[in-house]
Amino acid sequence: MNFNTDEVIIPLDIKEIKAIRNNQFELHSMKMKLENIVDKSIFFSGPGMIRQELNGKLKFTLYAKEEFSSEEVLEEILNTNDTRIGKIIPERHFFKLSAIDGKGREWNSDRILPDCQIYIEGTLCKGILNEIVYITNIPVGINTYNNLHLEFYDDIKIPANSYTYIKKITGKNVSRSSERNALIFKTALHEYDFQKIDNRLQILLKSNEQPFVENFEIRLIEGLQFVFAQPIDWSLLIKWTIEKLEIRIKSTIKNSKRYRLFPPIVNAFQSSPYFCELFDKYMTYILANQTGIKIHPISAQIRSICHASMGSIQAQALTLAVAIESILKFLQPVNDKPSSEIKEGIKKAQNYFKTWGGPSILTDQIKGFLARLNDTNASKKFDELIKKGIITKQQKDAWNKLRHKLAHGSIDISGSLQEILDLSNMVLVMFYFLIFHIIGYQGKYTNYSSDGWPISDYPVLT
Repeated sequence: MNFNTDEVIIPLDIKEIKAIRNNQFELHSMKMKLENIVDKSIFFSGPGMIRQELNGKLKFTLYAKEEFSSEEVLEEILNTNDTRIGKIIPERHFFKLSAIDGKGREWNSDRILPDCQIYIEGTLCKGILNEIVYITNIPVGINTYNNLHLEFYDDIKIPANSYTYIKKITGKNVSRSSERNALIFKTALHEYDFQKIDNRLQILLKSNEQPFVENFEIRLIEGLQFVFAQPIDWSLLIKWTIEKLEIRIKSTIKNSKRYRLFPPIVNAFQSSPYFCELFDKYMTYILANQTGIKIHPISAQIRSICHASMGSIQAQALTLAVAIESILKFLQPVNDKPSSEIKEGIKKAQNYFKTWGGPSILTDQIKGFLARLNDTNASKKFDELIKKGIITKQQKDAWNKLRHKLAHGSIDISGSLQEILDLSNMVLVMFYFLIFHIIGYQGKYTNYSSDGWPISDYPVLT
């Protein structure tokens, strides 16, 4: 599979990309404007610059020609006098930035809280940028492809299945070397090229659809989070479509967090075909079932478990157990809904307790109880899933013990930390089984509930 990376990176040249990777990126602008999001009559304009700090943060400096007579006037314009601790910052406090650099590219950034200082000659504005964006139309007649170039500045392990060959020429001496550091595969809609270079992950993606689905990069991050079992985010995005080129640069702060959540299948060379299939199944599911900038609820649960895994085993176990309850609604409904007669009785009872005149605290408890009678019982759902071979009875028993013990504060579970770990691993596999069933995956997985963590087959043959 060949990617034309020369086309992909235009007009961000290789020197600029290297500078981004090394936290040395700079943009100088003679036309920079900081404009209030709510009131566009409030703005600052003049020359300035955007640069990366050594810690990877993007910061801007604007030398505005607008002058103000006093700090009180500036404070009134910026509306900062009503900001209080514990309160959401009002929308009118935020600004957006535009900057035209020396190459004529216009970069934009939203939702900025600037720090402004008055001087005799004008106003100095500074601030932190979460992201800068450059978008331009592609001239008619130029042949382009739907390509996506992403770079992640974290040490992320991949199940490489391909080699990178390097040829070095020094004078008359020629040396060759190779490294298995790439994962290349195709799906029905996309072609992927993952490359691990030093402590950086680069993903080149060619789309066979016209064009990319809206917010595709968000879905891609969700898919990667699932197979890697850790939240990740790109620092550089270059999206090349038939009609436009889009470049996004984020702060390149490296993720120093260490997540203890295990992935659905270990990232090893032998597992690469199943890793790719699992990734494709998850991507296909969320692309069909989620739109907008919000992530899918299942992805949200995975992220919660990842963050909980940085804490205690008990915290991870409890979050995992609760997450299983949350994703049950994405399974096909089971046949344990109340009959029409029971539903009618529940409705009559609800109407009665609306005006029965008893204590309000008791009324609320009764209403909650009656509402739950209309819901499918989690235990009954598990029983039907066991009959269908989707999960196992041992997993249900482990979930029951873990969920109820932890929820009621008995975190030591008979004093054995090993027992908590074993139950947690069993429930983790149960969690993955449910996701496998939801997305339609059948294949290999890592069985963390068995000694030695063998590679096993899903569904489990009973």
